Formats: sequence, C-alpha cells, structure tokens
Amino acid sequence: MRNKKLIILLCILFVVTLLVVLSSVLFTVQDVYGYCYNDDDETFDIEIAKFETNGLSRGKSIFFVNEEEVISAVESKYPDVNVINVERKFPNIIYINYVKIFPYLVFETEEDALLVSNDCKILSSQAKESEYDDYVLLKGVTVPSSTTVGEGLYGENTTDYKVVSQIMDVMERIEIYSKVVDMFEFIDLRKTDVNGLTYIKMRTGAIIEIQGGTKNVDKKLQLAVSLYVLNETKYMTGTIIVNETSEGQVRAYYDANGDRYEE
Repeated sequence: MRNKKLIILLCILFVVTLLVVLSSVLFTVQDVYGYCYNDDDETFDIEIAKFETNGLSRGKSIFFVNEEEVISAVESKYPDVNVINVERKFPNIIYINYVKIFPYLVFETEEDALLVSNDCKILSSQAKESEYDDYVLLKGVTVPSSTTVGEGLYGENTTDYKVVSQIMDVMERIEIYSKVVDMFEFIDLRKTDVNGLTYIKMRTGAIIEIQGGTKNVDKKLQLAVSLYVLNETKYMTGTIIVNETSEGQVRAYYDANGDRYEE
C-alpha cells in the first residue's frame, strides 16, 4: 500500500516536471515581428523585429517580456517611431506594433537644421537649406530647450511649445493636417513672449498675425485659416489679423495695406 502511494506520488511529480519543462520550452520567444499602422515600409518592420533593436532574445520566456524595456529600446534607436504596444501571441511570438512619426517642422541651429515632429520632438538633422519646401520653418528662441535627436525642441511649459502644439492640433482638427506644409512657409515665435504676437507666413505670401500670446491660439488660427481658404488669392500681400474681444469673442479681419510682419 505504501509503495503504491509512493509510485503515485512519483508519477505526479514526473508529470508536473514534464509540464514545467515543456511549458518553459513552448512559451519562449521564437519570432518577433514589427507592424506599422501608418506606413507600408516592410524593411522598417524587419529592423524593428531585430533582437539587437528591441532588446529581446530568442528563448526568453514570453511571460517575462518587459514591455516598457522593449519600447524604450526601440524608441531610443529610432526617434521617429512611437511604439503603441508589445503584443504576445501565444505560444511564442511577439508583435511590436508602432507608428512612424513624420517631420513637419524644421528649426535651424548655427550648425545644421533639425527636423521636428508635430509635437516638437527632434527626429533627425540635416544640412541647412536656403528654402524648405518639405517643412514648415520654425523661427523661435535663439536657444531651444534641446538640440538632441530624440528629445523635445521646446519644453512643454514654454511659450513656443504651447503655441506650436496648438497650431498643429488645429490643423489636424480641421482636416487639412496633411496640407500644412503646402500652406505654411514659416511660423515666427520670436515676438510671442515679447508682445504677444505670433506670425505665420503662407506660401502664397499672406501673413497671419495671431495676437494674445498663447491664449486660444487654436480658435484664432482656425478662424484665420477658414477666412484664408474662402478666397486665398485675395490675401497675396496682406495680413489676416486675429484677436479676441474683452468679452472673449475671437474675431479676424484682413488688412490689405502691406505686410505687418515686415513693419
């Protein structure tokens, strides 16, 4: 009787051990795939899936994959990538789902030109050009918060960041986000802190003058762009001025008498 119990106990231990061994082999990372939601560049998917990029290793337990470490590893190597999540597909596959961040803005330093995303993240650098057809030029503070790729050009508490983020947000909201580079030549923030004026030059030559510092920039720009789009050929040399009444009502009007920005 005692031997029978011992045999049963040994059998149970053997089965448990076998299950542990099998599960440890079965649930280990074997394959990693990158998947981008907003771009079809399969070669980039392959780069994201490389172990030297994402910090994973074949044979690591799928249960012990640290999502934050994977995200940090990928985004530190590719500043123009935003990892959405790290997905486990049992028993042994990992998907790294991400979006590409595209540069819309450019900021010139003494040495080069920094390509910047819509949320003011520095994505890369290039040689300075006389004109920027593919980006909106930022004219801001002489010394930005950072010039390091992967970091923010402006700190989130700065006037420059607050104005630029509102401008880019409203362009997305009124569904002409993809056309912002075609519409804007530059955004000048140099007078925003000094006298509350932000200037935007349109590629047709018109100027938008946003008054009032950082207050309700989004509402003011939306009204100005709406006025501009109604008949953009009318505003080839003049200035669309946007401000706010004492009652808080946003208003815009057109000054055809020259370029207020150059005055």
